[in-house]
Amino acid sequence: MQARKLDGALATVTPTPDDTPTPTPSPTPKRTSKPKPALYYKNCDAVRAADDAPLFEGEPGYRPGLDRDGDGEACEPGGGNGDLGGYDDTNGDVYYANCTAVRAAGAAPIRRGDPGYSRKLDRDGDGIACE
Repeated sequence: MQARKLDGALATVTPTPDDTPTPTPSPTPKRTSKPKPALYYKNCDAVRAADDAPLFEGEPGYRPGLDRDGDGEACEPGGGNGDLGGYDDTNGDVYYANCTAVRAAGAAPIRRGDPGYSRKLDRDGDGIACE
């Protein structure tokens, strides 16, 4: 209640509901659930143990580190590239663990189609490994 002077007389003014500020309700905070962790497989053995092999690009758990030949299909059956079209990346029974082994065998450089050529040995993907 307030006292005000009106035309020299003291008057009492009672506030109306319009004069009193209405408190603004604070919004109720939304519950946020923790995001689910992304599906991650340490290696292809873990993918096979989960009975999820092969994984295709775009599927949960797929990552380029599991896709040895970069064809969009990871952890193919047999551990190979699974892609027998084009050229056979393993070229028979010849296998080199790395370019040091290729050089030690006197086989460097190896071209696509040569025995022992593997895309993993061809760092720039030009078809010539261990240049």
